[in-house]
Amino acid sequence: MTTQILRASLLLWLGSLFALMGTERLLIDPIAGVLANLAVLVFQLAPILVVAVVLIRDSARGAFWASLIALLYFTHGVAQAADASERLVGAIEIIVSLGVFVSAVLLLRAAPKRSQ
Repeated sequence: MTTQILRASLLLWLGSLFALMGTERLLIDPIAGVLANLAVLVFQLAPILVVAVVLIRDSARGAFWASLIALLYFTHGVAQAADASERLVGAIEIIVSLGVFVSAVLLLRAAPKRSQ
């Protein structure tokens, strides 16, 4: 039961990160060309979608990959927070990526160990 709650919370954090990236790219800071904007959006959202699919199939492997991509988005948030015009979005991205990371680590600790 605990692993199901942790998996649901991790999926919620990943969904929040997905929504933040989509909102940022489409509404807050869009690129001039529509195709370029769409390409960057797909490039930014692809890791989240892949990890969410893996998380649904295998919670331990998905949690491991979620913790790794959380570091990627954390770094992106720190780079954004350094710019004064994007400080708020960067701070939100840092908080959400830390939520992904903490949820993934808790899920990894709670997941049953697989025998080799």
